[in-house]
Amino acid sequence: IPQPSELADVWALGITLLELASGAMFPEFDEDWQKRSGEIKTAMRVLKPILGEDGLDLIAGCLEPQEKRSTLTDLLNHPFVTQSNTFNEAAFSQWVATTARKYTVRQVSKRTP
Repeated sequence: IPQPSELADVWALGITLLELASGAMFPEFDEDWQKRSGEIKTAMRVLKPILGEDGLDLIAGCLEPQEKRSTLTDLLNHPFVTQSNTFNEAAFSQWVATTARKYTVRQVSKRTP
């Protein structure tokens, strides 16, 4: 059993943040890395108005290759975490409404035979 590491925890945090912000779940990354990488980049472009440059930079730092990946200390000192003015309330409200609609549609379509 592989030992957990800070790098793996930071990667998992980046994926979790991306999934929470986008309302989409990303599949395992052991298959087609190029395709998954493209999906992440697309999601990040869509989220720019909501998260801003600092939010995207935080997530991008989590998803870098191991040798460039942010550390937990880097994340705690990141401007997105330390500065409260990076939050866009209007964009967040729009995201909540859009994500709620997607979730409702998925739930209904799963129940339909």
